[in-house]
This record gives sequence, structure tokens and C-alpha cells, in this order.
Amino acid sequence: MAAWCADNLRDLAGWEASNLSLTCSSNETAKLLDGTIRQIVSWRDCDQLGGIAKTLQQLKEAEADAALPSALLLNMEAFGTGMSVETNQDFRKLVEQTEALSKSPSINGRERKHLKASCLWARGYFPEAQNTWEEILAKHPNDLIAVKFAHDSYFFSGDAEGKRDSVARVLPKWRKDEPCRSYLHGMLAFGLEECGQYEEAERNALLVS
Repeated sequence: MAAWCADNLRDLAGWEASNLSLTCSSNETAKLLDGTIRQIVSWRDCDQLGGIAKTLQQLKEAEADAALPSALLLNMEAFGTGMSVETNQDFRKLVEQTEALSKSPSINGRERKHLKASCLWARGYFPEAQNTWEEILAKHPNDLIAVKFAHDSYFFSGDAEGKRDSVARVLPKWRKDEPCRSYLHGMLAFGLEECGQYEEAERNALLVS
């Protein structure tokens, strides 16, 4: 993970080069977003960035109305805390703010779908959220944020085949030099193992570096 940190994080031009354009205004925000998702996917803190907790806090403070960071931050709350819009006023307010941001005319279509998926998941519309992440991946198979949260959504809903198939569809479309590509083999291995395909799971697990 350290090899990707700090010096190699994508700025706005880097995201654009991956066909994943952002509408945030600063390279700092773009790099913090990249650093955040790489640490989440790798399940490892990057010492150069101060770890995932510090990176998340910096991302929150960098650009409050940036679309994709807002979607990711809502996902972290919705997946990681078990909070409900029915019982937690602060969480409900966060979801409503994110829903309002999704209507902004200044964001792009991919970002809008990310915001939609995050809000659907936060409100308990799990299949609809999964379908929206899959819509993103159909057009942008190298969208690591969509890959990760689609995968997590299948885990939390107990859908082993979905967990396997979502990654299996996009992995062949990734360039070998895409950031965190090897971790997709780990995600695929998890899905394969859950489906009882142990030899194939082991083969993919050994490709994680």
C-alpha cells in the first residue's frame, strides 16, 4: 500500500485519465479521495497519509459540497455504524443533504449515480442501491468506489453470488496498472469461497499483492 501513497495519488488530471472525471475544485480533494478509497480497499493504513481516520477527516474538511467525497463519506456512515434515518436525526440530516447535492446541475452523471446509490442504501433500499452501483460499473468498470461498495452491499445482504459476480464482471476490464487492481482478486476470492469454489478462490487469493 505504501507504494501508492502520497506521491502516486491521482489528482484531477489523474482521475480524468482513468475516465473517472471529478467535479470537485481542487487537486487536494482528488488526492484525498484516492487515498481514502485505496486504504479502504486494501484494509491497511497508509503511514504517509496518517492512516484512514486522518484521511477521512481531511476529506470531510477539504470540500464540503464535493459530490463523490460526499457519497463515500455517507457510505462509510451507512455501512459502518448501523445508524437509521428513522432514529438518528443527525444521520437523517446527512442523508437529506446528500440527496440535495445529487440534484446539483454542476455534477456529472457518474457522481449523481453515486450519490443516489449512497442515499438509497442509507434509507434501506438495498436492491435499488445495488442496481445503481451496477449501472455505474456497466459504464465505468474501473470505478473502485463503486466496486468496493457494491461488493460490501452484497456481503451485508448475504448475496454470495452477487459478491462473486459483480467483481468477476469488471476485473477483466481493468488495466494491469490500475491502482489496487490486485485487491479485486481478493474480493473475487471471497465471493468464490462463499459460493464453494475453493480452488478458484485460492488461485485468485494468491494474486493479491
